[in-house]
Amino acid sequence: MKSSIIGFIKRAGKTRDAKYRNQLYVFLICLGLSVFIWLLIKMSQSYVTTISYKYEFSNTPAGKIIRPDARKIQLIVKGKGADLFSLKYLSIKPKIVIDLGSTRIRAEENSERFYILLSWLKQKFTNQLDPGFQITEILPDTLFFEQSSIITKKIPVNPVIDLEFRKQFLQYDSIIVTPSCITLQGPAAYIDTLTFLKTESESIDDLHETKTVKLKIIKPFKGPDFQYSSDNVDIMVPVEKFTESNIKIPIIIEPGNPDVRIKTFPAEVTIKFLVALKDYPRISKNQFQVKAKYDGRQTQKLELKLTQKPSFVRSVKLEPVSVDFIIMKK
Repeated sequence: MKSSIIGFIKRAGKTRDAKYRNQLYVFLICLGLSVFIWLLIKMSQSYVTTISYKYEFSNTPAGKIIRPDARKIQLIVKGKGADLFSLKYLSIKPKIVIDLGSTRIRAEENSERFYILLSWLKQKFTNQLDPGFQITEILPDTLFFEQSSIITKKIPVNPVIDLEFRKQFLQYDSIIVTPSCITLQGPAAYIDTLTFLKTESESIDDLHETKTVKLKIIKPFKGPDFQYSSDNVDIMVPVEKFTESNIKIPIIIEPGNPDVRIKTFPAEVTIKFLVALKDYPRISKNQFQVKAKYDGRQTQKLELKLTQKPSFVRSVKLEPVSVDFIIMKK
């Protein structure tokens, strides 16, 4: 039958006889009418189909946030074929609204989770769709969710930054982060675990002056449940030119026995350090202190220890690090 119809159409296309073309037109019109009538009959019959819906909660408790296990539910709907086809493929499906203020909520035993029996909400869902449809089943039949308190917490930001300095230039002071803390609002169960936030990594080369860069915050939690006070921070790296300097000061001896006097060789120690050019005029001998302690057990040398230095010097070295000594009675 199929081959005869195809042969008929091919024959009508090749021949110049108008008779065959007219027969083809009549055949196609009859075929179209038959399909149309068949569709009308089928679309008027009742069918059952499954349709996925997103849902949202209304009347959530004040100061609480709801986090469901699933974001969609499936409704098994019965209705006329034409209406179901339009609902499933042609119309924009609205979100199903679950009113927590009028829905019975149960707590899961030995857990912080809650659940709702969706089978109790068939009529409410039907009213939201169209009373002409019949919801025969809801999947899943039970909707589980967590209910958490919403809190606000200030969390410090740790910048992830790699610095390369030009020769003789160094970081002068601590990196300044603005704002130093990000205010995060969201579920307490998640935010309570955070102690700091990181930034995206950044590398800066040839640093020879104070520089400020803007870096994005890495957000450990995303979504509408979490609100960050800022998406990025400004990172300022203070930079100064440094020079090497040195100073000589006498060694302070701490004898363990008050009846003896210790004399070291040499009596002074050279302290080498780096200092920013702008701080160089501030350097003085009384800002440094080096001590050697004699406890009666040393026989050869005394170890030197730097006990005092100004905060603005760095890379401090002692020359020598130990000294010879002799014991002299008082």
